[in-house]
Amino acid sequence: MFKHKNLKILGNTTLGSDYYMLELEIKDEIAVNPGNFIMISFPCRRDLLLPRPFSIFDFSNNVMQILYKVVGAGTKYLAELKPGEEIGCSYPLGNHFVNPLEYDSVFLIGGGFGAAPLNFYLHVNSLEANSYKAQFLLGAKSADQLPYLDHLCETSKQFLEVSTDDGSQGFKGFVTELFKSRIAQTDKSDKILVLSCGPEVMMYALTKLVKSIESEYNIDAYFSLEEKMACGFGVCSGCIVETTSGYKRVCKDGTIFKLEDLVL
Repeated sequence: MFKHKNLKILGNTTLGSDYYMLELEIKDEIAVNPGNFIMISFPCRRDLLLPRPFSIFDFSNNVMQILYKVVGAGTKYLAELKPGEEIGCSYPLGNHFVNPLEYDSVFLIGGGFGAAPLNFYLHVNSLEANSYKAQFLLGAKSADQLPYLDHLCETSKQFLEVSTDDGSQGFKGFVTELFKSRIAQTDKSDKILVLSCGPEVMMYALTKLVKSIESEYNIDAYFSLEEKMACGFGVCSGCIVETTSGYKRVCKDGTIFKLEDLVL
């Protein structure tokens, strides 16, 4: 069951390129899993009536980290808040990623702030990391769009490989091209898990790629979808996605869906 309460801001640090790292104090004993998200509301602002959804970048020692980018009025106001102030939060919401221990190889593919739930996933599973082969592939247009790399957990850094469209850091090209190159080096007898979160154009390209190679590899793919939400817990049905079993609410039935269940 999720909670709704005001949480104190411990930190709200600018990272560059309009990215920020928000740190919230959570004193409750509550289970938070990789893939869960949080809705943040601004009760002091009548012009910002609807809460905003954010992935969880990390959570440990009663501190929840939220990676966000200033893209509109809500995140602009959020960036102005100072440590000690409080914001309204509903958490944890949504479902969570599957356990990696059932797989031989795990590919985590992120773009932009889609890196957030994947970083949390690797942090939570860091103790078991040696029992499967993990690769964390993170794409961006250019190196200056990756100001949060130093904030990734140590396990994420261990498995990280970056791609940039312009070649300013790491592999030159799209992250989907990097994934195609790296999965070609994988043993075809492996049971492979693909987890992804990122912008729509990246997810669409990844969908086409996975479907084109699924006859060659034993792949289970799960996507964390980014959708605009008005409530976060399934009441308004404003974040609908089509699946093979009908229309589903991204906030309540997701945000994580198995690729084969999505109609894209």
